[in-house]
Amino acid sequence: MDALDKITGFIKTNTEEEMLECVPFLFVLVKESTSSFKESNFNVAKAILQFFTTLFESVYMKLTKVPDSFLIAPAVKIAAEKMSDRKLSEASISCLDSLCVIKDPQKVMLLLIKNVSEIKSPLAHEAVLNWFKKFCTDFGAQLLSGSMQDVVAWILSELENKNIKVKKAALEVMGELYSQLGPALETFVKSKAPPAGTLSSIEKVFAQSEHDPSASTAERKMKCITISTTSSSGSTAGKNSVLSVPASDLVSSLTGDCISRITTTDGKNSWKIRKEAMEEVLQEANKCCGLLSTDGKAYTTLKEVMVALRSRMNDSQSNLKPLAATTMESVLSRLDETSQAKLGKIVYPSLLSAAMNDMKKTMRDASLSALQTGTRHPEHSGGGVNILAVDAVIVCLLSELSDAAIKSSGLPEVLTMLMELIQSVCDESDAPKTLSNHLQLSTIIVNSVLSSKGA
Repeated sequence: MDALDKITGFIKTNTEEEMLECVPFLFVLVKESTSSFKESNFNVAKAILQFFTTLFESVYMKLTKVPDSFLIAPAVKIAAEKMSDRKLSEASISCLDSLCVIKDPQKVMLLLIKNVSEIKSPLAHEAVLNWFKKFCTDFGAQLLSGSMQDVVAWILSELENKNIKVKKAALEVMGELYSQLGPALETFVKSKAPPAGTLSSIEKVFAQSEHDPSASTAERKMKCITISTTSSSGSTAGKNSVLSVPASDLVSSLTGDCISRITTTDGKNSWKIRKEAMEEVLQEANKCCGLLSTDGKAYTTLKEVMVALRSRMNDSQSNLKPLAATTMESVLSRLDETSQAKLGKIVYPSLLSAAMNDMKKTMRDASLSALQTGTRHPEHSGGGVNILAVDAVIVCLLSELSDAAIKSSGLPEVLTMLMELIQSVCDESDAPKTLSNHLQLSTIIVNSVLSSKGA
């Protein structure tokens, strides 16, 4: 141990340039003297951790240089093994923290997960989870953009650990991640279909954790100095690039005759067939945790689905009309911004007409809800108003603003909704400030002002 202390002192008293040439020799010397860093003696283990930490801080950190690859694996391994030891916990944490300052934290984290997964003791798992929560606070979760999916998968596996303390630590990590990543994390977790009990515990933690949208750009206590700000996800990539869920193919999940069943009018009980078909679309759409696929044939068939749903907005069975609007809402809310606007043009006119003119409030409310949700980006994609969809709504509203609509009881609610959408566009700092359809919007305003209902 004395020899190790002297080596550490030697590193500190010499210049970093001189020490850089000595690192390989010192590494081999320490490795051969400690059975490849596998010493069980407390004092020796602590000296090994301090040896690595001193190298990282006194040589590589001062040179702003990534450490040699042969140093990283053994440093992470011994830190993972000794972190649960209360006497070695501080030294292990210092070793990992200093390494993350000079080495891409993504690679450090993946290596740490690999090592802790090979350790049976629940104490080690709890300790690493606690350190990772501290890492998210000190460095920011955004630094793990490229490996966050693997990290979350690891946390989910720790939530199945039989040890209560490990589960508690994993849930606390989930809470910290949610405060930084928000709905994107929730969507990703659901896409992994964890057991019902586990999902319930996670959702409770999410409900208790407040998402801070500014977390991705917040100044942190520590940072990695060897990765440029342009490659750092916290500076350039939005929070939605950290976690992504593969697009779901809604159409492939439907029965082959689903679209034709939505529109069938054959037989006395055909309304039941239409109802079941729409419920099938709604159920499958609601299963989608991310976006619906709109590539190639998927878009064409989705268009057919929307056309079929549109036909049910005037169904002879009045109880099916709100179901049609709700199903439209579910589909629209899971589309990318371009597809939402394009497919929205198919159903926005019917939704607007129903929101203004339908005799039943339940139908007006369902249509208004579909319009509000169907013009916004999904929360897991950052939320906010889709200006392309708002432009489409303006055009469709002008076409539906007949003399009867001008006098309708639902027009004020529609105008209020439109005003809120436009205000949201203006309030969002990173959104375009202008709408394309100024003339149409002006015409709507003038016609509404002249009406008794809109005034």
